[in-house]
Amino acid sequence: MLIRLQSLRFAYIRRACRQHLFTSAQGTYSASLSDGSFIITPADKDSEWLEVQDLVRIKDGRCEEGKVPDSTAYFHGLVYSRRHDIKSVTCSLPPNMGRLP
Repeated sequence: MLIRLQSLRFAYIRRACRQHLFTSAQGTYSASLSDGSFIITPADKDSEWLEVQDLVRIKDGRCEEGKVPDSTAYFHGLVYSRRHDIKSVTCSLPPNMGRLP
């Protein structure tokens, strides 16, 4: 069941890449799981080339051994711990956002 859920959530990451919401490795996606843990995109990996096995599972503030979550994982965890109605968080950083006129 966990693999199926991760695959479903992973489809949303791919869709965000196709729609150019995540570009140049700038963007983080996470999704809460029914056991209180959540999955999040890894650090330093271009979202366009992610595979399901690259996603990092975090439970009780600890991530899977051998994997490094995105640096925003702490904040994603705070959202899930305080707002149980929220099931996923997307942090999208479009490249043009920081440009000055």
